[in-house]
Amino acid sequence: MTNVTGSRVTRSMVGAVAASLVACATTTTKAPEDGTTPGQPSVDGTSQPTFGDGDSETTPCGSFSFMGTGINSQRGVSVNVSFNFNPASCSSVCTSRANAYAQVVRIIDRDTGGFVAPNSEQADRIVTGRPNANMNGWAIDRIAGRRWGHFGRNNDGTFAATVTVGSNTASAILVDNTAVVPNHTWFESVSVPVSIDAESACVNGLLGFEHWWFTFDDDGTEVVTGPNWSIGLRWHRGAFDEAVAEWNADTAGLGKTLFPPMTHLEP
Repeated sequence: MTNVTGSRVTRSMVGAVAASLVACATTTTKAPEDGTTPGQPSVDGTSQPTFGDGDSETTPCGSFSFMGTGINSQRGVSVNVSFNFNPASCSSVCTSRANAYAQVVRIIDRDTGGFVAPNSEQADRIVTGRPNANMNGWAIDRIAGRRWGHFGRNNDGTFAATVTVGSNTASAILVDNTAVVPNHTWFESVSVPVSIDAESACVNGLLGFEHWWFTFDDDGTEVVTGPNWSIGLRWHRGAFDEAVAEWNADTAGLGKTLFPPMTHLEP
């Protein structure tokens, strides 16, 4: 088994792809509602948007660390995202005793440009039809049958072992293992720490954006390229907001919990 160790990239290199929690042995493709294709990104990310207005890096309310390994035989990656909350980074004064994560994912079939999802629930909540192509293809990253939109949150409100809830003094940690992704896949995620401390002045505050991605190809040899990572760009904030709105629009009849209004605490 050959592993590819994740690395941080500069803003000018951001483009390629990253990952979601769920395995994609069975996939669902969703075409854009406007009948157009979302584009067919290349392995090196050259079809990603140029860095103009809205494409500067965000400023986290603290610090991220990232560890990731590509596993060729798994057709996926193992990722660990850690966030240390420092409200002073956002000119804020608050104490949060519970920082969790919400994560959005975009999976693209590089042969067709179609968006891919691991289950019908996620396919139904993929954002499409937006005039800004950067906003299309994203969905809240949750396995089927889960009522909460927070990553790794169980239906009873507790968290699975994939999430360590953080605070001002303890790291919030997200562990994401992706396996059996389809051939010629472009996979990217944005991990977003959020305060869920109901007694905090920062409750429902979005604390930062961490973008990570990889590609998978099997043209005779299974090859995972990545994962790579970078601090999220400002347009990722809009993509996250669109995916949250789509989650909330799709909750009726599914027994899911609405995301409350959330604020961008990070500047």
